[in-house]
Amino acid sequence: MVEGSPVPVAGGGRWPLSRGTVAVVDPVAREVQLDGGVVELTRIEYDILDVLSASPRRTFSREELMDAVWGSDWVGDDHVISVHLGNLRRKLRESADRQGYIRTVRGFGYRFDPATSPAPETTGA
Repeated sequence: MVEGSPVPVAGGGRWPLSRGTVAVVDPVAREVQLDGGVVELTRIEYDILDVLSASPRRTFSREELMDAVWGSDWVGDDHVISVHLGNLRRKLRESADRQGYIRTVRGFGYRFDPATSPAPETTGA
């Protein structure tokens, strides 16, 4: 989070997300673990995930995410959110055919959904 930004990024407890893939968002250490390993995230990627996971199932608009991560005074292209979310999804091993934790709400924004997870990878037998 940018120093002096009016919107706090951290929240209370987080979900140890255990389903087919195990993920933990740790706001104290500012890290994300996936299947026991630390996922290397940029500051912005972590801040976006922190905002989303602090309020599961709440849908955030691009503007709300930008205000929370960069502050309300930041001026820039709101599609930067899409770029960072794409990188974040890739690092969390999400894809179009494997629904993940971050959901797109068409016409509005994004939400963190702990009830969904990437389906376990299967190999053909």
